[in-house]
Amino acid sequence: MKLAPEQIAAIETLLGGLVSAADPDPWIDSAAAPVPARAIRDAVRRGELRASRVAKRLLVRRSELDRWIEAHAVIPAAAPERPATLLDRLGPRVPAEGASG
Repeated sequence: MKLAPEQIAAIETLLGGLVSAADPDPWIDSAAAPVPARAIRDAVRRGELRASRVAKRLLVRRSELDRWIEAHAVIPAAAPERPATLLDRLGPRVPAEGASG
């Protein structure tokens, strides 16, 4: 879907100029970010994330937010080894003579 320039301008006006088709790295309002606003505020206080405050809005660059999220990637731990059970120690079952399997 391609938007006309006047439609893009109307959307920019509605969003308060936070998003622009020409801006490859838009500002994101912490309230509209894909992570909780409190997590962003805490990260800014700890110095992990750069942000700007405009009035009551806390704004972060999309690239900064992506970098911060990637820095918190979860690496799955290897599954713990299951301890051997009695059945494991006994070995495979051998069918009884005369039994059909």
